[in-house]
Amino acid sequence: MKAYILKVKKTDLNGKKVWAVKTTDDISDNTTNLTYYIDPETRKIMKQDIDMNEKKMYLETITQNHQTDNQTFN
Repeated sequence: MKAYILKVKKTDLNGKKVWAVKTTDDISDNTTNLTYYIDPETRKIMKQDIDMNEKKMYLETITQNHQTDNQTFN
């Protein structure tokens, strides 16, 4: 299996400068694109976008004590 880097650019994610790295691979026959948003200071993946033709999905890092809809996750 081979993975390919299609594009790398610096962008903003929630007000923070991150690297956006767009990739694909042989497993998907180069039809699925994954974009990783990487914090250049910590080198952690902050978000991941997955584009599978008509289907789209994203994964996002949630920090501790993140509050949403009156719930707190610890």
